[in-house]
Amino acid sequence: MPDFGPAFQTGKNVCPACDYKMDRAMSVATRKGQSLDAPPRISDLTICIKCGMLLTFAEDMTLRHLTLTEWDEVRADPDFFAQLKRLRQLITENNIAKRADLDKLN
Repeated sequence: MPDFGPAFQTGKNVCPACDYKMDRAMSVATRKGQSLDAPPRISDLTICIKCGMLLTFAEDMTLRHLTLTEWDEVRADPDFFAQLKRLRQLITENNIAKRADLDKLN
């Protein structure tokens, strides 16, 4: 399981992939030289906690999809990319488990 940094207020944001509303972010996977304790900055990556989409912070600190160039940069660091894939897997597995539990109640 990866290490987690503290949660930071980010202002109100909406995932452009699933419309999930969020206002916090925390560091989980880091690139070399980055701290888990640092608040998000412009161009930092984040993952939607609902759908697992990899996103980045725009200049106004809203969330946006990555460009093809940004995707290439992420994939160029195999260790970092592996961390992100594992986090996405954990998020989607956890959300599937939650939906299954809710289905049992209906």
